[in-house]
Amino acid sequence: MYQILIVDSEERHIKSIQKILGVVPKEYSFLYASTPEIALDILNKQKIDVIICELEFPIMSGEELFCFARQISPGTIPIALSPAEDISSTLEAINRSRASKLILKPCKVAGDILIPIEEAIRMEELRKEGVQEKEERQQESEQTYQSHKKIKNEVAQKKAEYGIIMDMVMRFVDNNLSSKKGDLTEKVLAELQGYIKESYENFIKYYFFGTRDWGLIERELLEKFHNPQVKSFLKIDNRVEEGIPKKLTPSMAYALHTLLELVHTQFLMYQVSVTLAKKEKNMILLFRCNLDGSKDENGKVQYRIMDRENFEKIYRVTVHMLRWVSHQVVVKREKNPYAMNLSFEI
Repeated sequence: MYQILIVDSEERHIKSIQKILGVVPKEYSFLYASTPEIALDILNKQKIDVIICELEFPIMSGEELFCFARQISPGTIPIALSPAEDISSTLEAINRSRASKLILKPCKVAGDILIPIEEAIRMEELRKEGVQEKEERQQESEQTYQSHKKIKNEVAQKKAEYGIIMDMVMRFVDNNLSSKKGDLTEKVLAELQGYIKESYENFIKYYFFGTRDWGLIERELLEKFHNPQVKSFLKIDNRVEEGIPKKLTPSMAYALHTLLELVHTQFLMYQVSVTLAKKEKNMILLFRCNLDGSKDENGKVQYRIMDRENFEKIYRVTVHMLRWVSHQVVVKREKNPYAMNLSFEI
């Protein structure tokens, strides 16, 4: 049986958690504490498998509690608990405290608590399996083993980091969008979640698995987004004779894929043209979607997401991501919101 300790200063939230966890799997047993000091006393007296704690307390912080827990009980898995509106200020503290997962308050259903616990335990079991595998491979060639170990550790570390980001983003979507049933249909919610998931997966694809030949990336984009049968057209004009620098390939590939995913999410049919060029010390990505190409024979634009307000949320997030990966983004909204110039420093 797994012993789970939940530390929360709000008595009302503790009672709410106890209520939604009224019927839980037999393998879990829950303990509760209102301060890190009380939690520390519990840790000293009995084995705790998972500790879920807020980060902000008046005396001892949740971050300090996690630090003491690692000394007292190295096997205890830390999970951070934070109000949804404090995400931006919480992320840095999560990194310092090395929390395995993040749970957003308030918790409304048992899954809000049980799913992160199950995922954290699974990650810990995989980590232990990695340690066991290390011992089994001691007889192999030292050079081969060290190379394998390095790659495996990097994969595990990056997957854990991206897992926290993905968990945070998807829970933010669930808590702040799905609750507005009057504004969102199940179809629109699925589109929003699908777009965010697609962006996350492509972030890993382009940044985690390293640089690839730009020609291969172009072929992949054309295979996915160029589909004349359903009137979806993509043209890529690469005018960089010496090729795209390898260090810029992930950023430019991710930016272009994100723009194409934005258009694909918005329109049932489209005509997109992309030009890659070099200007002094910058690589320029010129992106344009012909809005007339999104109209049917009656001149009506064929949208996938009809709710303009909700699509604006996707658009703003997309521009923010583009500014993060590029040196400069120029958005020509007054004429065409899908006409963008992105600049990448060489």
